[in-house]
Amino acid sequence: MLVSDMKGVKAGRLRLAVITTAKYFIPRLLGQFCQDYPGIDVSLKVTNRERVLQRMAENQDDLYVLGALPEEADVVVEPFLENPLVVVAARGRFQQRSAEATTGTGRKPVISWAALLDEAVKKPGFIHEAYSRFHNYSLGNQLLALFQCFERGVQPGPLATWPKWKELGRYVKKGEKALTLCMPVACKRTRTVTKQDGTEQDEEFTYTHFAYKAHWFVLGQTDGAELKPAAIPGWSEQKALETLKMMEEEDYEKLVNEKGAYFLAGLRELQRRHPGVIGQVDGLGLALRIEVCKPDGLTPDRELVDRIFAEGVKGELTAGGKKYGLVLDVGGYYKNVFTLAPSFTITRAEMDLAIDLLDQLFRSCIQS
Repeated sequence: MLVSDMKGVKAGRLRLAVITTAKYFIPRLLGQFCQDYPGIDVSLKVTNRERVLQRMAENQDDLYVLGALPEEADVVVEPFLENPLVVVAARGRFQQRSAEATTGTGRKPVISWAALLDEAVKKPGFIHEAYSRFHNYSLGNQLLALFQCFERGVQPGPLATWPKWKELGRYVKKGEKALTLCMPVACKRTRTVTKQDGTEQDEEFTYTHFAYKAHWFVLGQTDGAELKPAAIPGWSEQKALETLKMMEEEDYEKLVNEKGAYFLAGLRELQRRHPGVIGQVDGLGLALRIEVCKPDGLTPDRELVDRIFAEGVKGELTAGGKKYGLVLDVGGYYKNVFTLAPSFTITRAEMDLAIDLLDQLFRSCIQS
């Protein structure tokens, strides 16, 4: 049945298939439609894009909703809703630096990353100054430390925590406020896992996340024993040219595409071995993803992902007479997607090993 034929229709059936992101607005539209046409029996199928295109090719439904169609699709298309991509943040998070001012309470607003990056790009020598002063920190922390020094009127210089300055024979001056940098934080959690014999047990695992902590002070905020300045790694024209030559000779663009295609082919073979459980498998270059579903191939299976992750970090997988562990990155809205982003220098043997280890994980965790 076509939408154009519904005028005056009192009974019938309407079958729709939509991509997963459409589930946030389709129910609202269908609610009003069902009120207007109570005699129409509406069925809704929510699945991934690949399944929607397959159903379309087999003409299983009356209407389909998705973001983009293949150019060769011989169908009638009717755009009906904009789908803009926007950045969402807490109110005031990206305020312009020009608007930052001391409040009535004497406290300054949180430093905006947008303003920080704008300063780094537009002000000549800003990035070089940040590197010269804080070369042993990441670029993000270099910029963040230099920005805070300028904001407070503090002389940029060697940077360390309070315990480190104490170890060096210096002390932090009274009233000095620590600088905030981004640091890794190791966390421990406990999860319930199902053993092969069917019993459950609590298992501890660790993971790392990054947080902003105010723990650092520059030399100008301290006093005490004389500090011998550390040597700053110099820039070598010869090394830079050698690196550029290596990049040119390697042709990483071609290598990444070739390796990505090889790895993706292996993942699709893995998908064939575990139909339904492994949903959509796709990627661009060496940025790849594996969707994990219930046996119906549609419903996200976060529990299975958790089991696979926990099993992988145990380090009990075997290949070629050796034991291996596999640390997987979990992503996706429902936390049911493994994302893979290996090194550009990964070899085919290493990719084959990864597929073998993934296959072992899926087999053991599905059986359990």
